[in-house]
Amino acid sequence: MKLEILAVFVGSIIVAGSAAVTFGWGEHTASRIIETQTMFIRHTATELQRRTAETNAKIYYAHLTPDKKAHLKAKKIRYILVPTVKSAETSPKAKEVRMTWDTQSESLVDKYVYEFEIPPAVGTLAMVGGHTAKYAGQH
Repeated sequence: MKLEILAVFVGSIIVAGSAAVTFGWGEHTASRIIETQTMFIRHTATELQRRTAETNAKIYYAHLTPDKKAHLKAKKIRYILVPTVKSAETSPKAKEVRMTWDTQSESLVDKYVYEFEIPPAVGTLAMVGGHTAKYAGQH
């Protein structure tokens, strides 16, 4: 079993009490701010985790209004992190496990499940598996 610990930085850092340093990259450079550090563990998903994530993603995306889908497209948010079930490999510290769903191809992006000890807030953008994904929650 191969586990990888990855760090993602999202939001703003206060320097010398009053100034803020903002980091950005890619297309969202002007609007991206570093708020928190999110740690997660990645491992290969089980068949049950893949099926559950696919089902959850399809239900989530089907229930989005046309306006919300247009908003995602306008913001160039192609990927969403959808919930799946824990497995025997899941760390006891994991509060949530998620997989990345591609809204354009309507399929999972890769074979990995991401474990979050401290889950990001719903709607937060996170960098996972080389993709910027929106942390999906209630629509």
